[in-house]
Amino acid sequence: MEPLHEADAIFKLGQKLMATPSDFVRTTITNIYLSAQEHALLTELEADEIHKRRYSVPCSNRVFSVDIFDGSLSGLVIAEVSFDTDAELVEPLELPSWVGREVTDEIRFTGGALAGLTARQAEELVRQLRHVDDQ
Repeated sequence: MEPLHEADAIFKLGQKLMATPSDFVRTTITNIYLSAQEHALLTELEADEIHKRRYSVPCSNRVFSVDIFDGSLSGLVIAEVSFDTDAELVEPLELPSWVGREVTDEIRFTGGALAGLTARQAEELVRQLRHVDDQ
């Protein structure tokens, strides 16, 4: 994997809608890009939050979005890849060697689930994942 490079911050308000609650792999994503001032205004509202840095990593004719989490989720790294069509979604995807395990079907790794964790729950999740990786 190539080294990750810092870039200017991009602020966005995202909405992810699942086709059905049981099929969270198929998600429609809508983003509204925000100015720094708009972002600062929205951060004043009460909300469940996650803090992460996202990097684009080209690999095997795909671009993986790699999220490195901060705060109570520090140590958690999730990579995802998007598909534009249902046909692409069912094609086999060879995961890069730097991917530890597949979590596509685990709802606990969705943004909403992660944002709803208490600090203690988040730390326990990261601890459990480190334990699995060490084995």
